[in-house]
Amino acid sequence: MAEVRALQDLKTSRTTAKRLFSRLANTITRSCKNMGVDELKEAFRQISLEADKVIDANDDLEAALAETWTKEAGSSMKEEQSKDIKATAKECEDRLEEVQKVIRETVWSEYGQLELSTSLELAEREGEVVSNAEPNIKLEAYDFMLSQLEKRMKVAKEAYDQWSRWAPAQEKKDLQGRMKGLEVGSAKLVSRKATLIQSKVEQVVNQVATTSFQTPTIKLRPTALPRFDGCRRNFHSWKKDWQALQAQGEPTGSHEVRKFQLLDSLEEKVQRDLRLSTCGTAEEIFRLLENRFGNKTAIALEIVEELQAMPSVKGHQPKKIIELIRVVEKALSDLSELGDTGALKNPLMTKSLEGKLPEVLKKEWLLFVATEKRVQPQKDRFDMLLSFLKSQEGIYEELDQLREEEPVRREPKAPPKQARTRATRANPQGACAVCGESGHKRRLYRCKKFKTLSLAEKKAAIRQSGTCKNCLEVHEDGECKTTFLCKSERCKGREGTEHHYLLCPNPLSKNPPKGRPKTNSVVFNDKKCTEDQEEFLTRLTPELAQQCRNVFCNMAARTLNSAGSKSGP
Repeated sequence: MAEVRALQDLKTSRTTAKRLFSRLANTITRSCKNMGVDELKEAFRQISLEADKVIDANDDLEAALAETWTKEAGSSMKEEQSKDIKATAKECEDRLEEVQKVIRETVWSEYGQLELSTSLELAEREGEVVSNAEPNIKLEAYDFMLSQLEKRMKVAKEAYDQWSRWAPAQEKKDLQGRMKGLEVGSAKLVSRKATLIQSKVEQVVNQVATTSFQTPTIKLRPTALPRFDGCRRNFHSWKKDWQALQAQGEPTGSHEVRKFQLLDSLEEKVQRDLRLSTCGTAEEIFRLLENRFGNKTAIALEIVEELQAMPSVKGHQPKKIIELIRVVEKALSDLSELGDTGALKNPLMTKSLEGKLPEVLKKEWLLFVATEKRVQPQKDRFDMLLSFLKSQEGIYEELDQLREEEPVRREPKAPPKQARTRATRANPQGACAVCGESGHKRRLYRCKKFKTLSLAEKKAAIRQSGTCKNCLEVHEDGECKTTFLCKSERCKGREGTEHHYLLCPNPLSKNPPKGRPKTNSVVFNDKKCTEDQEEFLTRLTPELAQQCRNVFCNMAARTLNSAGSKSGP
């Protein structure tokens, strides 16, 4: 009887634990979206405790039933009770896993994912900044960058320890890889600090060595590296000077600095033709330049051909003689730089140079040769010629300075021509300023569009084109034609108001009075001309147009004139 009561109590305890567990699980599932991070963590802890209580009660019941199974031999009862024990345990575990999954997803998506990913991303970016630092960065600046990286790393580690347990399995694996990469990269960046410390020590040593020298009393202007313009003759001398100056200006021997300084010392045409910007090192650039401009045989041949192409000096021309002497000296200097003076010091070139001397100097040269042979019989003829030319250079310099030059006559300057015109603005394109057509730009009265404009528009066009208002032409002073002045009775009595008839503010009425025949005519000098006649006259010169008007016989004009005289006042 006591055993039965004990089993009943254990079943009641298990049932109570299951009920509390289910109630808490339902509450968490229903309201987890509205919980804070601390509440979710507490709910996770409580649901785990309640699940443990259910499992413990189930285990106690299973142990008590096992004792009764040993005393009783009922196999069917044993199997049924065993299934119930296992079902209860599995149901509790499945429900616990479901609730824990909901809590994990909520905590990770709402709180953990953003904070952890942000801290890792900031640490990774800081690591990239430090790794991309320039090689010659100062040690103090690098220390500051490392300190910032360490701060970011510390924050990332704390966030990882706090939130990684809530992340899904796949994302947790990715986060572990990112943290490992940060740790390894940080160790490499810290080891780079030793190189900067060594560079700073060397810099301090160099500064001490530099300050030990005497400080100059004057400051000289910095010297720029020589530039190569693509002249093959100057290539080897330019290369020698450039390498010497570049080594003094950049004693560190940086390959990158040497490359960019070399590119800056070349003309753009040379860089573009050889595509030198694609080269990786200065040595490769020099190799391409050597292939293009460094052929010593071709350079020597070019120097010799230039000497042979020089014309002979005729007459007494000190400047030409000085120029010849300096060209020979420059050629010998360039060939000495190439190590090929034999191209110049030979009988053929010596004979050619002797032939370029003026007649007066040839005689002195032959006397000089005769004297030198007596003193030094074995001396080379070219060396004697060079010595002779150098001795004559100073003499001809003085002769050129003492030479009396004829004064240059200054011709009187002609007075500046000024156009005195009333109309100065004309269309430079040869087209009319009103209609844009060519052929009558200086004669506005021929423009059909001008005739259709209003009086205000006509005046504006005249001001714009600079046309005379009396004859509607662009002309000089004194060339104005009065043939086309307005003859209207209303305009005659007003002084200072002469204007072309197309500018008349009181034009004749286009509609003739009743009882008169309708004729398209224009009044001019007491005669009538039809519009076709007037259009024809505008194409003629003013003199020819006036002659035509004088000989016109217009029946309409006589009819209107007679009618006008009869109906006079």
